[in-house]
Amino acid sequence: NERIDETHDPELAIDRAMGDKASEAISLVNIGVYFYDKGDMRTAQKYYNDAYDIKIKLNDKKGIANLLCNLSLVYSKSGDKKKAEKSLIEALSIAIESKLLKQQSKVYKHLSELHEESDMGKAFLYFKKFSEIKDSLFNAETAKQFSDMERKHANEKMENEINLLTKEKELNITEKKKNKLWMIFISSMLVLMAAIAVVILFGYRSKQKANRQIMQQKDQIEEINKEVFASMRYAKRIQDALLKEEEHVSKHLPEHFVFY
Repeated sequence: NERIDETHDPELAIDRAMGDKASEAISLVNIGVYFYDKGDMRTAQKYYNDAYDIKIKLNDKKGIANLLCNLSLVYSKSGDKKKAEKSLIEALSIAIESKLLKQQSKVYKHLSELHEESDMGKAFLYFKKFSEIKDSLFNAETAKQFSDMERKHANEKMENEINLLTKEKELNITEKKKNKLWMIFISSMLVLMAAIAVVILFGYRSKQKANRQIMQQKDQIEEINKEVFASMRYAKRIQDALLKEEEHVSKHLPEHFVFY
């Protein structure tokens, strides 16, 4: 049997090896459905019963109710209507006790179908219960959907507002950074211009000072030149006077010399 199980669902062997009872029960149900669809009610019942035993140990009320419904289908297909009804009544009791509306709806539907040929009155009453619970589930589901939509809308609205505030904050930060960069740039340019102005002013003053020094030196040179030229003119006058004196002496005294 173990090899047959693994052939139809390799995951079953893994579930058993891992000791995962919940997953093992799911695998057993899947194999049971496989054999039910093939028309092998005996093998399908075996796997459903194995899964049912695990659900009992796990105290999984929902799983127990669902498996009782599955077993009722097997009993019904096998021609045992009483056993099918007994399984459904047991499933209904568990579903009502555990307030499992979907399972109650499922059981009432199966009970209605089970009594369609034998007792139309019961079939109608069970179908009416099925419809009432179905409508209740539909209303609850609709209300839940509206609630989910409202919550989703509120979340989206809040998210949009947060995104908007975040973008505004980012824009403010960007604008502040931009203004700060402009201030740094302008300050840098002002410092640079001030430095250039200082350099130009220093150069201008240095040039003025150099020009004054040059003019002073020029004046000094011109003054020296004047003194030199004056001395030269004075010396020339003396020389000219001596030469004239010598010519005069030479005229009257041919043979003579002048000692300075």
